[in-house]
Amino acid sequence: GSTGQPKGVMVEHRGMLNHLYAKIVDVQLGEGDVLAQNGPPCFDISVWQALAPLTLGGRVQIVRDEQAFAPESLLEQLEERGITVLQLMPALLREMIHLLEPQPASQRPGLEHVRWLVPTGDALPAESCRDWLRLYPHIPLLNTYGSTECSDDQCHFPIHAQQDQEAWTPSMTIGTPIPNLRTYVLDRHLEPVPIGVVGELYMGGRGVGRGYLKEPERTGQAFIPDPLSGEPGARLYKTGDLAKWL
Repeated sequence: GSTGQPKGVMVEHRGMLNHLYAKIVDVQLGEGDVLAQNGPPCFDISVWQALAPLTLGGRVQIVRDEQAFAPESLLEQLEERGITVLQLMPALLREMIHLLEPQPASQRPGLEHVRWLVPTGDALPAESCRDWLRLYPHIPLLNTYGSTECSDDQCHFPIHAQQDQEAWTPSMTIGTPIPNLRTYVLDRHLEPVPIGVVGELYMGGRGVGRGYLKEPERTGQAFIPDPLSGEPGARLYKTGDLAKWL
């Protein structure tokens, strides 16, 4: 976890399935795809990476750690293995761009097979998106935001070269919730804040997990009754992140 202390999160089968199907739809995953399995098995992202392609007759390409975290080796894997969808941290995306930018276009990897990059795990700088799309305008990005507590990613935002890049904020928006998830930006009284006003981000819906394994006190602090949904027994996850509606 972010505190450095490992903790177990209890998520439900339906929440992970909901996330898996959302990824399939938003990156248009099909039987011809090759998805990179570069997430460690102890991380939530490994679930959709390992299972989503197999539900459609696609292929999972396991990428070794020493290749997954080295930009040059990772680019070689994309070319040699025909990987079509790659999930990565924004910092690694930046390193790849720094490696590629000095290369003449004729010597740069073509990445003809790659259809999507899926940044995750940290704020995505708009500058990185502009630089990537300048190098590879045919390869869009799907910015994602999520918490393990809510079954991996809860929000997606597709980024294409054709968009009005002048309208982008310095850090890319996290987009909108995936199907069957709800996002709320609330004040300290759990009241929705107006558009443009910063509040705390809460998550509701099918992806919300049961809580932390054998940690009822921490569970009670982070998972609270949902006063906004009208569904009996519904709960919200308190992310601790600040957000605002644009």
